Amino acid sequence: MIFWPFLAMVVLVPIPLGSIYPWSSTLISVVTGLLLLGWTVQAVFDPSQPAIGLKRCWPFIVPFALVAAWVCIQIEVLPGYRTVT
Repeated sequence: MIFWPFLAMVVLVPIPLGSIYPWSSTLISVVTGLLLLGWTVQAVFDPSQPAIGLKRCWPFIVPFALVAAWVCIQIEVLPGYRTVT
């Protein structure tokens, strides 16, 4: 129920992002919120699909955490170094 609208959003979101009008970002936010609401309702009322455990997700979590840590290290200003403004 949620997969196809999510896939359509992923494919169609880059199209209006180059415009200067605020309707596009508002529409993207509303669609994202509706998909989140639909996913929540589906998870609450249809518990036949179990949540994915950490054992199956760790191959994805570890690289994500490493990249996030690397980004944090890169944006940290070290003492003794000055930033160019």
